[in-house]
Amino acid sequence: MEKESSERHIERLRDGRLESLQTSSLHLDILRDLKRINIVLVAHPILCERLTDRKPPSLPGRVRSLCSRSPSSIMMQDIQDLEALARS
Repeated sequence: MEKESSERHIERLRDGRLESLQTSSLHLDILRDLKRINIVLVAHPILCERLTDRKPPSLPGRVRSLCSRSPSSIMMQDIQDLEALARS
């Protein structure tokens, strides 16, 4: 969805559509925010579940802290850190 929306937006910019030129920054900000919302609502719980299901269950303090935080306080760097830990 994000890729398709970005491609359509770029196409409108290439066509020189005034309304797209005027709202380009807003459009890209909304796409970024939607991506973050998706990550927080979907990826954060899945990554934390994977990490807490590991044997032995002892987790580094940072992981415990990230997984116990409210989704609204999670930042993109936090998600990237959790992804890296889940892959290791």
